[in-house]
Amino acid sequence: MVSSAPQRPAPRSINRNAAVGRQQACQSGASGASAEVVVIGGGAAGLLAAITAGRRGRHVVVLEKNGDIGRKIRISGGGRCNFTNVSPDLAASFHSSSCSSSSAPPSLSSPLQLHANSLTTAAKVAGSAPATCKRFVQKALEQYPPERFIAMVEAHGIKYHEKKLGQLFCDRSAQQIIEMLRNECLAAKVEIRTNCHVTGLHPVEQGALLSSNHGAHVDGEAPSSCRFAISCQCTDGRDSDLSDQPVSDSITAESVIVASGGLSFERSCGSTDLAHKVASDFSITVRGIRPGLVPVLPVSDGSEDSWIRELAGLSLPEVTVAIGGATFTESLLFTHRGLSGPAVLQASSFWGPGAPCMTNLSDPLIIDLLPNLSEDDVLEWLHTRASASARAASRERSHNHLWRSFPVAEELCRRLPRRFANAFWSARAAPAIEAPDVAAPLHKLPHSSLSHLAHLLKAWNIQLEGTEGYPKAEVTCGGVATEELNSHTMETHAVTGLYFIGEAVDVTGWLGGYNFQWAWSSGYAAGSAA
Repeated sequence: MVSSAPQRPAPRSINRNAAVGRQQACQSGASGASAEVVVIGGGAAGLLAAITAGRRGRHVVVLEKNGDIGRKIRISGGGRCNFTNVSPDLAASFHSSSCSSSSAPPSLSSPLQLHANSLTTAAKVAGSAPATCKRFVQKALEQYPPERFIAMVEAHGIKYHEKKLGQLFCDRSAQQIIEMLRNECLAAKVEIRTNCHVTGLHPVEQGALLSSNHGAHVDGEAPSSCRFAISCQCTDGRDSDLSDQPVSDSITAESVIVASGGLSFERSCGSTDLAHKVASDFSITVRGIRPGLVPVLPVSDGSEDSWIRELAGLSLPEVTVAIGGATFTESLLFTHRGLSGPAVLQASSFWGPGAPCMTNLSDPLIIDLLPNLSEDDVLEWLHTRASASARAASRERSHNHLWRSFPVAEELCRRLPRRFANAFWSARAAPAIEAPDVAAPLHKLPHSSLSHLAHLLKAWNIQLEGTEGYPKAEVTCGGVATEELNSHTMETHAVTGLYFIGEAVDVTGWLGGYNFQWAWSSGYAAGSAA
């Protein structure tokens, strides 16, 4: 059970100038500094972990490679940050790259369905989410449910609204969330070092002389509690040629929380695979790395569906998209390169090497264009319209009137947007069912063709050649295997004091604030223990 919301704390009174001075002093600190907890990554998960550990009185240092914290937060939710989701049974809205589970993986006969106009989504799929992933995620959600983050948001006076499906957005700007986290860090005496690119992490022995993996010598012995040495390249972020020259630095720590995320938004946010490399260096299993929540690319050369690029900008308000054993019902958007929109983005996380239960990359994306009708209902509707077309033609001929022929595309316009119906019929459906004439009326098609058309409307198969990759991916699927981590603390079983959280872990949520909630919850779990 998710615990009820705690008593909301009053906003803290913060001496911002003193706190900023403390942060800047740390940024220019001498080589060989030491901290009790070092957090690698100043994003959503890392900042919440740092705040939590700092509130416990731990000396915390955050190392952020960019010039400021929270770069992904800033661009999320169209600049308004979809910071959490309050739908029921959140744990059912996550998946991992492992198919091993005590329950059957999701399948087309037992789908994961996301309904665009329903808040019962999670309840509908609770029995379908892989049980091992659900149990793992639930431990963190129980410690830090959405109500606790919402309480922090409200304590800082940030106004927000629910858009749909339990998705909560800032009324004004995502920058408000960043400033809230910054202020909470400063209040908890967390030191933040920006423009600090971590280049190495290795264990040290008590009393050992330290030197970085990249040649930056650290004078003195490691403190008795030190377990790790972190080497980094730092600049002060100013524009002068001298100040932008990286300086080798190093810091020792008792605990290290790896919160550097994945490769999503790699161009706009400077994302790297540091977390995966660190895990590999410590022989910790990493699996299923691939872009997630990303637009997909249909096969272009000679494909029967290459015409869809001509529909760029058009959206279908409600379709069901299925791939890799999962289905999602939401809107679809045609782009100049392929397909996007919520339904496609959701399904994309289940496609590609390493995707859960994905055995064959040639498996098509399957689109149900009329999700509110069964295939029998669609066929009955086509027969009804064909009969009406035949009667109209007979009446026109009996009165010696010029009969106006309504082609099949015109009938499809009754259920689908006109621009799409025309293109779909002429370029895809008519050739597939071997229609005698693209302009033929519905009643001229034999029963076998109507049956084929009904099936095509319910299961339009599109072969994919890939996705738009990490530059457009909203998340990185895969990561550190969940069985490598303690589900209560996010500490690795193999290495005492080493934690992985957020996007670095093989836990991916649906579109709509779920991945932010995982960042907050996993960050809290690690920060409470490190």
